Amino acid sequence: MRTSAIGVRLPPGTATRRALMLVAIANAGIAQALYLSLLVILPALARDLSSGGHKAVVLAIVAGTGAAVAMIAGVAAGGVSDWRRHLAGSRRPVHLAGAFTAAIFLTILPTARSAPVLVLIWCGAQVGLNCVLMVITTALLDWFSAADRGRASACAAAGQVCGALIASAAAFTIGGQVAVVSTLAG
Repeated sequence: MRTSAIGVRLPPGTATRRALMLVAIANAGIAQALYLSLLVILPALARDLSSGGHKAVVLAIVAGTGAAVAMIAGVAAGGVSDWRRHLAGSRRPVHLAGAFTAAIFLTILPTARSAPVLVLIWCGAQVGLNCVLMVITTALLDWFSAADRGRASACAAAGQVCGALIASAAAFTIGGQVAVVSTLAG
């Protein structure tokens, strides 16, 4: 018998299909939230908030600042998750805090009325999304034996790819409908 990083006895080959599917679904959901925001919501808000036709500049500032915050938040969330697991044996509070933060900021994202406010809200959403993503990624050590971690990581990556593809298809569908409506209305 092998043990996980937190001391749970895990025999090799015990990764259930259900556990692997849950990892993939969780990663797909995070990818959908991220990419739908990047492909649909942020460009629309950048268009509405830009003055003098500087939509690309506003979008670049928002996306670039969000990416910088995401890099820092990902590392910090992984570290806090490891520290929390070491102290209390659970990553759940970090996971829940990230999910709550992401939900709040993604919900208020469309209400931004200026570019600086949009930057702040998007950065908050990035912190929450990356917190959830890093907790799931670091928790693979806790949930799966060393023999199963490759399959678990592959399922996590497949979930991210599927989530990005679904978000892209939805963005194309939404974008096509917006274009038709604006053409008919114009």
